[in-house]
Amino acid sequence: MTYIRIVFYLEQNHDLRVEDELILFEDSIEKCKVQVDRREEKVKVFVSYGPFKERKKAEENGRILLYGLKKAFIQKRIPINISGSLGVLDSTSKSVKLASLTEHGKQNLHLIFPQLAEQVKDKNIREEVLGMDIYEIEGQAKNTVFISQTIDLKKIVEFPEIELCSLKRKHKNLINAYSLLNSGNAINDIRASFILRITALEALVSDKQKKNDNYQKLINAINKKFSKI
Repeated sequence: MTYIRIVFYLEQNHDLRVEDELILFEDSIEKCKVQVDRREEKVKVFVSYGPFKERKKAEENGRILLYGLKKAFIQKRIPINISGSLGVLDSTSKSVKLASLTEHGKQNLHLIFPQLAEQVKDKNIREEVLGMDIYEIEGQAKNTVFISQTIDLKKIVEFPEIELCSLKRKHKNLINAYSLLNSGNAINDIRASFILRITALEALVSDKQKKNDNYQKLINAINKKFSKI
């Protein structure tokens, strides 16, 4: 049988009023269920939908469910993370795999992680992805265990050289631009970072200068280049 599974994190200290498995809706034999895992620093949400007899039907319903889910959380202004990357909450990809197990790792999972020995005993091991994926599962779904992995990277840098200068009234626009650029540096999503950088550029330009032909040509050129990314 074929199942849809969507996994994501809740951001900004959000949580859901879900304790046990909750059935969101059901249609004939297919059920859409949600579970919440609070063992990590951020709340992790699992949405499953199935079983489907045909993979094609599961893929079609999976796309509908994924975008319906995004729309519902956006309307409630609850940010969800389906990429797992620092500063990137969303992407155009339907799923993201953060890490991968070798076949040797899957077969010896009970030895590598003794604390999981009972949970993985005689179970079908699958690798978990963030976002939406389709799974072919033989037998009962409860006999399948999903294993997730995370990787935390840290970049060590030198303390930057500071240039001290007096703040003048004309520096107000520069301060606004720095604030926007600093926010842009914290966001790995190239789309959002680009918007903040363009806004920072506009913060440095007066209303009179924005009407200049050279400025307009520059903005148009940047937009064309970005549209090809």
